[in-house]
Amino acid sequence: YILVVMAGIRITDMHGILGVYELPETVSIGFSFFVYVVLVNAFNLIDGVDGLAGGVGLIAALAYGAWLYLAGDVALSLLALVLAGALLGFLVFNTHPARIFMGDSGSLIIGAIIAVLAMKVVDHDTSRLPVQLREVAAPLFAMAAIAYPLVDTLRIFTYRTIKGASPFAADRNHIHHRLMDLGLGHRGTSGVLYLYAVVIIALSLLTRDWHPNVGLLVLAVIAFVLAVLPYFIRNRSKA
Repeated sequence: YILVVMAGIRITDMHGILGVYELPETVSIGFSFFVYVVLVNAFNLIDGVDGLAGGVGLIAALAYGAWLYLAGDVALSLLALVLAGALLGFLVFNTHPARIFMGDSGSLIIGAIIAVLAMKVVDHDTSRLPVQLREVAAPLFAMAAIAYPLVDTLRIFTYRTIKGASPFAADRNHIHHRLMDLGLGHRGTSGVLYLYAVVIIALSLLTRDWHPNVGLLVLAVIAFVLAVLPYFIRNRSKA
């Protein structure tokens, strides 16, 4: 309530994604609450491998910080870089074998700050961005920077619902668990998912000449296909 209503940190325009542009105030507030809840829980859910949540948060913070700096918002870019610096220092001790752990409170705080940055990227004036970036739909870039938490959360909630279990019931069906089962270990799993995050961000920048809905569809398909590859590889190895 403090961030969305009192501080006004919310999404007011979808820039043509799914044909939606400016949002009515009530819809904007409700949707922004939903985004906060999703991202806070998403970062909590991916905190299952040493260095994973911190590294994914670091990549997202750097991406948002660069975007906001180029958009002329030095204050918000500094917030992103402060978060990135804190996570970098944390990763020194959280890389496998981890000596300290993030815990629920840490992942929830990271999720909340990332949610603030993501919404400010979506809602920020893009007129000061370089011409090449100005044509990239801000919501696409914002989602690309947090693609792994979003994809894993959507996949695991869908899987649990289909199986008749509670979406919030803990299990070992996350993407990072599958990578661990393939023998990659903590470092290998985190490294693969760091690469995944960087690739999706880079691909989002290539959508600048595309209609936002086409870009959303292409990025979503690529993100989900890459996310299910570990399951395909495991099934073939068993066969």
